[in-house]
Amino acid sequence: MQDPRKGKGGRPTKYKSEYCSRLIELCSQGLSRRALCAEIGICTDTFYEWVKTIPEFSVAYKKGEAAAAHFYESKMLDGGLS
Repeated sequence: MQDPRKGKGGRPTKYKSEYCSRLIELCSQGLSRRALCAEIGICTDTFYEWVKTIPEFSVAYKKGEAAAAHFYESKMLDGGLS
């Protein structure tokens, strides 16, 4: 089985485990997964490949989605996104 931390052909990816906490942090501020992609210089295809093949990143993505939902729902309950 190919190591999921290596790209096609066995080449190392740009993935770093600290991206997990950064993803959650950005989402908790209301930013999207695309913000992380822009920050670290990857495309969304790479992002979703990491979600699919790197379990810790998949968990971080789910936590980030929950954090973003909490951010926006809290804003709506407080009267809007001002």
